[in-house]
Amino acid sequence: MKRVGRWLARVGPRQLIAILTLVWLMFTLGWLVARSDGMGGRPLVIVWGSDPGAYDPHRTSNPVAQDVFRHVCQPLFYEDESGTVRGLLAEDAFQYSNDGRQLSVSLRPGITFHDGAVLSAEAVQSSFERLQRMSVSPLLADLRGVTVTAQPDGRTVLFDLPSPDFDFVRLVLANPYAAIVSPLTQETDGPGFVACTGPYQFAASLYRPGHSLTLARYADYGWPPAMFDNRG
Repeated sequence: MKRVGRWLARVGPRQLIAILTLVWLMFTLGWLVARSDGMGGRPLVIVWGSDPGAYDPHRTSNPVAQDVFRHVCQPLFYEDESGTVRGLLAEDAFQYSNDGRQLSVSLRPGITFHDGAVLSAEAVQSSFERLQRMSVSPLLADLRGVTVTAQPDGRTVLFDLPSPDFDFVRLVLANPYAAIVSPLTQETDGPGFVACTGPYQFAASLYRPGHSLTLARYADYGWPPAMFDNRG
């Protein structure tokens, strides 16, 4: 005890705070990993400096929230490392009308949401209508006047644009804030733990407000971006 006392006397307040913070982080990470049993494998643990408190991609413009929900929720497209637009929930190919005011997108088959719902054209239409209705997203101006319509085949979605916009896929549909949310989502207050299609999912029981958030693995995930070699 005397040695500990002498050591503490030599340690400045800043160093002591840093040491205690490190100990706390190690304890927290150990607790989170210990809670990983039954979650389909090791969880994703993210440490950040603040808790935005809202993680629904349609109800936030907070960059910290975006850094979290991008592991849970996915948009229709993404840009690969070369800057090429590729399909994520949608097929790579998409088609604009000659005047640039209508866009046709086809969905990839076999994709499901964390709550068991199947990705369909109707689900995509519902998700974009929800995003527009929330009136919070940083994409709101880009989606003003845009009409999204599911086609009878269940896999084709039409985007009718108010003016020609050949960059709509890159700037809007590949944006993380345009993530597709399950049509079974219930509108509630709180952190907004929605069901999406990503490799991780929200688990309310693993959220400690102001302290930590653990994302559980989605065991049925099988549609990663083509740029990843590990596709399981």
